[in-house]
Amino acid sequence: MAREEGGQVSRHANVIVEVNGSIEHALRQLKRTMLKTGTAYAIGRKEHHIKPGDRRRRKSARARKRERKNVARRERRGMMPE
Repeated sequence: MAREEGGQVSRHANVIVEVNGSIEHALRQLKRTMLKTGTAYAIGRKEHHIKPGDRRRRKSARARKRERKNVARRERRGMMPE
C-alpha cells in the first residue's frame, strides 16, 4: 500500500485479464475488488467538497441504517429454528 500526500493509505485495485478471458468477467472482478478496497468510496468522497456538518450527518445516518439492518438480522435469526 502506498501513502498519499496527506499520509492516508491508498489501496489499488488490480485485475489481471487473461489473453482469451472475457471483458465482462474482468469488469465484474474489478468492481468486486474496488468494493473490497474502498476505492469507489474514496473516489466519490473526493469528487465534491462536503461540509463537515454534512459529513457528520451522513456518517450518523449510515450508522443508524447499519444498526437497523443489524437489528432486523438478529430478529430474523432469533425467529428461525436451529
